[in-house]
Amino acid sequence: MKLAHEEMSAFGGPPLPDAGALDALIRGAHGDPFALLGPRRGGDATAVYTLQPGAEAVQLIARDSGELLCELRMRHPAGFFSGDYPGQQPYRLRIVWPGDVEQITDDPYAFGPLLSER
Repeated sequence: MKLAHEEMSAFGGPPLPDAGALDALIRGAHGDPFALLGPRRGGDATAVYTLQPGAEAVQLIARDSGELLCELRMRHPAGFFSGDYPGQQPYRLRIVWPGDVEQITDDPYAFGPLLSER
């Protein structure tokens, strides 16, 4: 699967990470995963990037209602998914694992970094 780095999100969000940054993320060697993962709010939409190795599918659902916000598209076979939805409401991840096992979880990158360099 080829990763299209120049692609923007459907709502004009940030482009996908470059190949070097994505490779470092997948290897666990990226120095700032918050720079690549989680929500990117802009205007009337939110773009979301997540790494879910082994997942078959990932959806965003509204935190309060469970309503489907969007299907994330697998952008790299190592489990890098992205997508966007109109609005800026809080979301959760609905992840489908092999064997149709479904998991609903918060996105840890949706909260931003909690520790400082001090």
